[in-house]
Amino acid sequence: MVTLLDEQAPIGEHWKTISHLMQVSGEYTLALRAIDAFIASAANPAMARYSKVVLLTQAHRQQDAHDLLIQLPENVPDRAGHAYVLGNIALTLGHSDAARGHLLNALEHRPGWGPAWLSLASTGNLAEDRMAEQMLAEAAAAERQGPADLARYCYARGKLHADRKDPAAAFSAYLRGAALLKSETPYSRDANAANALSAMTGFDAEFFKRMQTHATADTDRPIFVTGLPRSGTTLVEHILASHSQVHDGGELNVIQHVAVTAGGVSGHAIDQYLAGGGTLIALGDLYLHLLTERAGSAGRIVDKTIDASRYLRPNRDDLPQRPAHLDAARSTG
Repeated sequence: MVTLLDEQAPIGEHWKTISHLMQVSGEYTLALRAIDAFIASAANPAMARYSKVVLLTQAHRQQDAHDLLIQLPENVPDRAGHAYVLGNIALTLGHSDAARGHLLNALEHRPGWGPAWLSLASTGNLAEDRMAEQMLAEAAAAERQGPADLARYCYARGKLHADRKDPAAAFSAYLRGAALLKSETPYSRDANAANALSAMTGFDAEFFKRMQTHATADTDRPIFVTGLPRSGTTLVEHILASHSQVHDGGELNVIQHVAVTAGGVSGHAIDQYLAGGGTLIALGDLYLHLLTERAGSAGRIVDKTIDASRYLRPNRDDLPQRPAHLDAARSTG
């Protein structure tokens, strides 16, 4: 890949596919180099540059994405999409008023658009805003959208009802939105249970003794915040990131790439990876490399990947011990 880039291989639009593969792998530096190669060979440079805007937003480089997007014509990719992306970038950068202006502009071109309404719903209390009546008035237009966009309109409407202190209407809207998304993104309880079981398998005392024979990297850069959804992880993340030397990485999800490299999340998978010549140092270096790709090289980073517990195992010595009196009570019935 690096050789192809260095030699400016003439593969034209295939660079876009390569850029996507690099992005999915967490290799944003290579992804950006590939998208630049795509732009250089594109028949439609404006749309190619828009592809880079999207990549920059995914790489958490919002200001760079903004600066590139405002150089493009307002009809790229179309007027609604252009304004929508500007609105979400402004929202991420903390510019709520500018975000509202852009998102309302998007709705002028595409009334009832669920994603735009959902972003607007996150900008404040809709019960005290004139936008509420506009949202309700655009219900018929929203119904003509596809399931994914309509679901997001339902979530936005749920937020409106919640702001108006009408929990029954809010729940009804959220329930419909969830049902629409469920049809688009089916969930497998069995697959989830199998993954959880694998994450708990193979981590006995002997496993940790074996791991102590391997060299490990000493780093304190990442701060993992994990827990069940809606359990306060975002609050903890914000408290930590309020420190000047701690950056808010969000739900990075880069640790999954480490599991792919190791061949799985179980202790047995790690043993097999090591038996095949892999090292714990290499796994750690991969995580730190991908962390830098997403969050830059300065400061400590909060990684709030909710399911990180599927990939991180505590040393058994760190696990809370069961009180002896509970074991005694159990043995006596």
